[in-house]
Amino acid sequence: MLFEQDSLSLLDAILTRCNPKILIISASITEKLKPFIDKYFGKNLFLNTTQEHKLKLNYYNLVTTEEQKLKTLIHLTQNINPYISIIFVSNIKEQTKIYEAMLKHNLKVLCFSSILNTKNVNNT
Repeated sequence: MLFEQDSLSLLDAILTRCNPKILIISASITEKLKPFIDKYFGKNLFLNTTQEHKLKLNYYNLVTTEEQKLKTLIHLTQNINPYISIIFVSNIKEQTKIYEAMLKHNLKVLCFSSILNTKNVNNT
């Protein structure tokens, strides 16, 4: 592993000479590595998956009618203006309908589906 004690001295020599922007995601980072991470990455969010953490996340659960759900979704997206929002849709027809409606309302959206080939995903 890259963060074994022997490798840390090599990383130390490299990281002191540059100003990297790095995202570390690992199931094996331990509390013993926290000083190293603090030193080179500054302010960070260290999540120990064996402990509970309070995250600043907001969840919304709204009750709406079938006829109003698309209008409600667009209204919420425009007013909350999330940095990222993931919308799960059960079928491609509904997905296409939502995607096109959001585009029509000048919302920045991407559409991903398992039936789209790579060329089509890149064009959406």
